[in-house]
Amino acid sequence: MYMLTVALLWGSIGWSRDQTYCVGGFNGKPPKLTSTACNTPAVRQLHSAWHHHTYLFKDGVCYDCWDEVDNSCITDFLRNHPDFSEIRGRRCEAQHNAHEIIDHRIQGQPIQELQPRIDPPPPGPQEAGEALTLTGRVTNRDGDPFPVDGGRFIVETPDGAIEEVVGTPQPDGSVVGTIIVPDADDVQVTFIPNGFPGPQDAGGRLPLDVRRKPGFSLPETLDFGTIAAGALLSETCVALDLSESIGLEERAFQVSVAGLGGCLSAPHLAPSRSLKTPIIVESPGDSMMVCLAVPYCAGETAPADASLVITPTDPRFLDRAARVPMRWTVTNRSWLACHGIWLFPLLALVGVGGVIVGIVRPKRFPPEATITIASDPKGLKRSAPTRLRECRGARPGFYRDAQLGIHFDGSVNGRLRGAAARLLAVDNGVALIAQGALEVYDRRKRAWKTPEMEDGPLMPSPREVYRCGDVCFQIDPG
Repeated sequence: MYMLTVALLWGSIGWSRDQTYCVGGFNGKPPKLTSTACNTPAVRQLHSAWHHHTYLFKDGVCYDCWDEVDNSCITDFLRNHPDFSEIRGRRCEAQHNAHEIIDHRIQGQPIQELQPRIDPPPPGPQEAGEALTLTGRVTNRDGDPFPVDGGRFIVETPDGAIEEVVGTPQPDGSVVGTIIVPDADDVQVTFIPNGFPGPQDAGGRLPLDVRRKPGFSLPETLDFGTIAAGALLSETCVALDLSESIGLEERAFQVSVAGLGGCLSAPHLAPSRSLKTPIIVESPGDSMMVCLAVPYCAGETAPADASLVITPTDPRFLDRAARVPMRWTVTNRSWLACHGIWLFPLLALVGVGGVIVGIVRPKRFPPEATITIASDPKGLKRSAPTRLRECRGARPGFYRDAQLGIHFDGSVNGRLRGAAARLLAVDNGVALIAQGALEVYDRRKRAWKTPEMEDGPLMPSPREVYRCGDVCFQIDPG
């Protein structure tokens, strides 16, 4: 660090300057010294006509004083440090304090209080490849400028590359230089005022926040593998690895597809943004999820030229566009697997409809239809009619019209086996079907006769009287 602070003053040195001196320790016994603090290469190169002037003494310890062509060791240092006195070298004991510097000044400025620095550049990140103007300066402990007559800006990158830019001195004592921002991470810029031995001990160091030029490192292919037709979009997603790419942060890119031709499958950016039209993506990060919408039933193979294309939206970097081939195979499904999704519900719907029809379609007896039963025709006048719907078993069944049996004991119910006749609900009322000997009373001849039933069941009239065995009945179809 001492070498750093010492070196900063080289640019402002003249051939002779008042208050320019160095007082420090030494190793050895005068006049045979092995080393002295004030004549190291780092100190000596800051002075012209630099020479040993005298020895100084304090508290039993000798020190070596050097100055230029003037008499600063006596006129300046001793005047400012009355606790020191001049001494002849042969009176000094052997010393081993060459590591110690008591006071080193140039034109009255204590050099250990001077520091180089670089003014902060505009807020980053800085664009790789752009010209960036930097200002270096040297200040004392109070922040006051210490003018220098020039300096260098050393630009370093992690791969060991070093670029040196010579700065231009300014009237205010600062130095201005323009560098080209490298396309690299962790860029360091060091300001070295004139006379400083090299960048290894630099003090005015500035790290640059560099936004690198975009560069893609993509896999050889984006392979979706083998996918069954009809797969959900979320089941087909594949991560496109961008982790080895550089300069993607805080940049926008256009993502599109090419070479799809007339294929049925359609790439999407997760979760569901179709790439049929290009999509703008901001700062994609380490990966992008790409999904494939596949046909519902049909199979296909990706076209040979199918690819995903990523292009920077900044026109300066259009040449950095990259593409990755896309590969997939979609397997078709069987006819049943493909159409079952609507076939089975349709069958279920038909079944439900069949149940509904089986319940609704059967015919019912008219609400006002009645039957009157007696043992002889005269008794019918005294008997009360019974509504057919009120008879036990008069309700229709599943796909079965309402039916009632007229039995030889005069009962009417839904039991048909052994019945003398059968009543059947029809569209226009009630039909009568004989299951045994059925007769109808002929009022004109006053005699019973067998009714004519060539055209199917009888459609009874409320005026007609029927007989089956010993049971007489009249039917009013309502």
